[in-house]
Amino acid sequence: MLIYLNGDWLDPEDAKVSVLDRAFLFGDGVYETLRTYDRNIVAIWDHLDRLRNSANGLGIDVPDPSHLVKMIEKGVDEIGDDDVYIRIIVTRGNPPFTMKVERNVPNIVMLFERVSELRGKINYEEGVKVSLSRIRKIPPESFDPRIKSIGQPDRIMARLEMEPDDYEAIMLTVKGLVAEGTMSTIFMVKNGILITPSLETGILDGITRKYVIKLAREKGIKVEERFVEVKELFECDEIFLTHTSGGIVPVGIFENGRKMVGEVTKSILKDFKDFVISEGR
Repeated sequence: MLIYLNGDWLDPEDAKVSVLDRAFLFGDGVYETLRTYDRNIVAIWDHLDRLRNSANGLGIDVPDPSHLVKMIEKGVDEIGDDDVYIRIIVTRGNPPFTMKVERNVPNIVMLFERVSELRGKINYEEGVKVSLSRIRKIPPESFDPRIKSIGQPDRIMARLEMEPDDYEAIMLTVKGLVAEGTMSTIFMVKNGILITPSLETGILDGITRKYVIKLAREKGIKVEERFVEVKELFECDEIFLTHTSGGIVPVGIFENGRKMVGEVTKSILKDFKDFVISEGR
């Protein structure tokens, strides 16, 4: 792993921020996750735009994005692998210790690691195991889901109750609708139709999600973005997850019931990498 911290390139054991950093004290910061496919940094401007919007939502300043692009490219080159995971973290920094929220010089951190070192083994042929969480998502009336905040207590609590062989936990809204996973968005297939919770459900506007929807429509697959009831997950034909580091992750077991890694999932999985490299420039 390689770390970029406020202009310096460091090994993990040498990368340190103050205990007075507001991300440590209050979870006061935002982040964004990117990756490369075959050394192509995909959807980089989508991610940097979302990072800026998240930071603006919390009143945190973000450096010039062209500078961030240069640092991302340098980090990827230093890792020297085809598939690299990148996480950008922007905190409010470490002003005097107080609950008062003010604009301040931010701390900028980037983590670079090989994707294979982080995500573990994903069984793309048979799918992963996924469960439903009892923890409900923080509602959008309490916190804007478009902001990728460092502070995510609901997601942490949901992951704490996962079984050891669970890849992911699916969270519901306070009204009991299907929302998203702790680190992913969710799609299901019923009678050849691709269905995913709408943004109005109160979920993150996922970038991988966006490209999956675009790819599916270009392939002639009907897509529905709408409110999704829990029973539909049990009754559907296929389920897959999307997130940056894993891409398209088929689900083979949902709540101890078998799911087929079917033709729609396989079709999207087969073409996704080339599509996002081409489209996400």
